Amino acid sequence: LTTLEVIHLEDNTISGKIPTQLFNLTSLREIDLSSNPIMGAIPTEVGSVRNLEILQLDNSLISGLLPTELGDAPSLKELYLDGTGLLSGTLISELGRLTSLLELVITST
Repeated sequence: LTTLEVIHLEDNTISGKIPTQLFNLTSLREIDLSSNPIMGAIPTEVGSVRNLEILQLDNSLISGLLPTELGDAPSLKELYLDGTGLLSGTLISELGRLTSLLELVITST
């Protein structure tokens, strides 16, 4: 699985926390876990996926602080967090480091 580039598991009733092992797949370019009842915080390991371009966690139950490590994902172009649980934290510092970011959707959090 070390060469896996795309994971689309949207709308599959996947529950629980986002497994941190997912972010060990360093070739990943896209992660889509949207429309699943996943909960808990976004793992800090999100910043370790250097090739990650698209992260979709919309319409889920994620909550808590946005990890500062999110700003360590240099290739991230699209981030979807709309319709999530109660996200909190400072967006400016993390997002300011995402120099490749083209699309950000954070509504109804």
